Amino acid sequence: MGITSPDGDEAAILARLDRSSPERLLTSLACEMARLGREVAALRAQLAAFESVVAVADRIAASQEDGICAPYPQTFTIGAAHPSLGAPHFYGLEYGHANIPTRWTGPERQFSFTFFMDRSRDAHFRLEFESVYFSEPAERLLCLADGQDIAVSIVKSANGLAAVGALPARRDGGGSVLTFVCPSTTSPSEKGLPDTRKLGLLFQRLTVEAHPLQAGAGGAWGEA
Repeated sequence: MGITSPDGDEAAILARLDRSSPERLLTSLACEMARLGREVAALRAQLAAFESVVAVADRIAASQEDGICAPYPQTFTIGAAHPSLGAPHFYGLEYGHANIPTRWTGPERQFSFTFFMDRSRDAHFRLEFESVYFSEPAERLLCLADGQDIAVSIVKSANGLAAVGALPARRDGGGSVLTFVCPSTTSPSEKGLPDTRKLGLLFQRLTVEAHPLQAGAGGAWGEA
């Protein structure tokens, strides 16, 4: 089921409920509420991504009107130590495994990156992270490129995991918004720890390069 696929009509909901006993009915209702929560979070992330796309388009239009035009780069990289990262999608800078700069995402499930690069060719991205704090499998991480669903694969990296995927070429240049949505966020306080933050994943670095992602390629992009 995609992010925006509607399946919330009354007949579909009733068909999903197990009414064979009060306990099973309660469990079914809890699962339905959790599913709806995931859908709402994904739709909020998609709306935020579209708003960012509009803002980026306005910035590009203003620069063109002012005659401020320069060739866009072929790559984009941002690490956890970059000063532009922070609230509302990232917490403060920390140092994780091998003393690598990291930041926890949260408290919202989604976090985004806005960047400018040449999109006239196919590109691929690699989101590196040390670990996740949510209980669901990392494979349930969702990705939106300029508000549209993008397939993402989870692979091993030298210092944790990485989410990799392909970005299709575009006629218009420049501004791009890449959004990721965690299946949930969890607080360490729920496990009895003195930390009330809602945490998603422990971000390390995002890299985007303007050339095709070869199927089955390893090397710097990792292997499943």
